[in-house]
Amino acid sequence: MDRHAIFVDAGYLFSQGAVTLIGHKVRRQFINLEIQGVVDQLLQEGRERFGTECLRIYWYDGAGVRGASDEQSELAFSNDVKLRLGVINKSGQQKGVDSLIVTDLIELARNRAISSAILLSGDEDIRVGVLLAQSFGVRVHLLGIVPARGSQSDMLMQEADTTSEWTEEVVSKFLSVEQDELAQFEQEQSNKRAKLDEAAQEYYAQLEAGQIQGIRMALEGSDLVPSEHDRILLMTAAEKLGRRLSEGEKRQVRTIFKQLVMDQE
Repeated sequence: MDRHAIFVDAGYLFSQGAVTLIGHKVRRQFINLEIQGVVDQLLQEGRERFGTECLRIYWYDGAGVRGASDEQSELAFSNDVKLRLGVINKSGQQKGVDSLIVTDLIELARNRAISSAILLSGDEDIRVGVLLAQSFGVRVHLLGIVPARGSQSDMLMQEADTTSEWTEEVVSKFLSVEQDELAQFEQEQSNKRAKLDEAAQEYYAQLEAGQIQGIRMALEGSDLVPSEHDRILLMTAAEKLGRRLSEGEKRQVRTIFKQLVMDQE
């Protein structure tokens, strides 16, 4: 039977969708999804692409420690949608999603449940699933979001039978960014960056020329701030923020400090 299935990596949809709409990535909490709108758009894509019956839409996302979000639960109750959840780790990264996509794609192909597939994703780790599905005779169409080149793995794009991308006009039908809350968030990020910059500048100003030269030589060899300086740098930054630093903030203040050191004449 000629049928197709649609596989959606929600992480890619939200991340690249935001880039298309406003030019850069934003936190998921500031992105609104109109569920029926995206479901209708996906089903339309399948009809226009293959002209066959859609088995279902498989929606892959990560769940937090409290389980599925309200949005994910609503998706799970939507017609023609099967929700498949990995997990969100402490760094906010999806884990286990790629393996779910690969497993479902291969199993549906092996069982002859589908003859074609639409894959909305960009991760190269899914390439093995595409290869094995194709070995069972399934044609795989890779769907991206403009600009797809750069947001999708080149190897994945090359492996797919066909490729296309959704434009900003298409994405805006079902995705939007909360501008007021985003502006507030960006101001908070700017303030934090200023404090981290101030911390790096303050510690740098305390160093003698010989110490700066020693740090510079160490950075040229390993790109790591020497531990005795790194500890004080991070303590200074934590005092500026009035709390413990996240891993991302540690990387950020180290980058600022290293730039100061390496720019020394």
